[in-house]
Amino acid sequence: MYQALKAERKMDKTLQVTLAYLITNLALIFFVYPEKIIGSTNEGHWLPILIGVLFHYLVLALYLIGLSYFPNQDVTRIFLGSSKLVALIILPPAAIYFIGSTLILLRAYSEIATIVFLGTTPVWAIILLLTLIPLFLAYNGIETILRTTSLLSIIFLPLILVMFALSFKDSNVYYAFPLQGMDWGFLKSASFYSSTFAYIIGFIFLGFLPPSVQFQKKRLFFSALLLIPFFILSVYIPLMGFGQETSRKLMYPYISKLDSIQVDWLVFDRVTVFFLLFLYTFVVILISLIAWSTIQVAHIYVKRIRQNHLWTYIGFSAALFFGAMAIPNWDAVDRLLLSKAPLRFYVGISIPIALILLGRRKKRLDEKM
Repeated sequence: MYQALKAERKMDKTLQVTLAYLITNLALIFFVYPEKIIGSTNEGHWLPILIGVLFHYLVLALYLIGLSYFPNQDVTRIFLGSSKLVALIILPPAAIYFIGSTLILLRAYSEIATIVFLGTTPVWAIILLLTLIPLFLAYNGIETILRTTSLLSIIFLPLILVMFALSFKDSNVYYAFPLQGMDWGFLKSASFYSSTFAYIIGFIFLGFLPPSVQFQKKRLFFSALLLIPFFILSVYIPLMGFGQETSRKLMYPYISKLDSIQVDWLVFDRVTVFFLLFLYTFVVILISLIAWSTIQVAHIYVKRIRQNHLWTYIGFSAALFFGAMAIPNWDAVDRLLLSKAPLRFYVGISIPIALILLGRRKKRLDEKM
């Protein structure tokens, strides 16, 4: 009995999986998200934030409920075992979305690195670094990714919170008003739909975790609520620092606000450098999780793609590198963020709903037996 309980505790990876969920979403929240939300409306920014956050947690809840119908199975096994047609309709588009999201991350984060602190470094070198490290982690397996996530979280999360607290410096709370405005015009704004990039990709990997990685879904969901202040304040801190009109003109409002802060005791001359280094480590984890999930799907439909073969990851790295290099500039990244919105919603909504429907069918069949 004791040995069984000990083995069960040993298999439980709730903390590691939760940390992976939190830091991958933090990597998304602080970057493109504030610019897009601020650009989507002139007042009442809390409303598009609220709509997006409610959508995120609703889809996450449905996703976790759907997965709970199929213990010890990942999404690929669930769909293939239940309906090959459903698998064909959902899994290939999911793989395409994963690859497109990775290309956007690679190009976008290399762009900001050249702007903020690596002005003389060629973009290809940054993209190469952001490609090789995540693929190396993915090649070593999901356990390696999760252990690395735990280590980075212990080191960097407390420091991220310190940087976040520092960003309140020189803020004027009156710039956040009026809060009572409810301008629904943001629903017609392209910027709002581009901001949904921060809502979906950060949790899809949960369904691709293998049976060996067990986690308590209820605990993860309630831990996920910790992200709500970051969704809100990543938008309102630039607004309270610069005001609405100035913030709308900035490409990276939150990072610009952080860059305006002087801290004498910090090792780096600029708080921004310190902060971005942390975000880059989180992006590495996110890309490694996406790459690992993509290769699981690709293996199903292309048998020559072997999941644990070095050449698979080398080939995938090369494809990502040249794909990211083919994106010429930030304007192209901006267009990709918007053009992939329909696929983003399709993947984010279809997978949870399909899991719920298949799970209910499975439950009915089990009750009849």
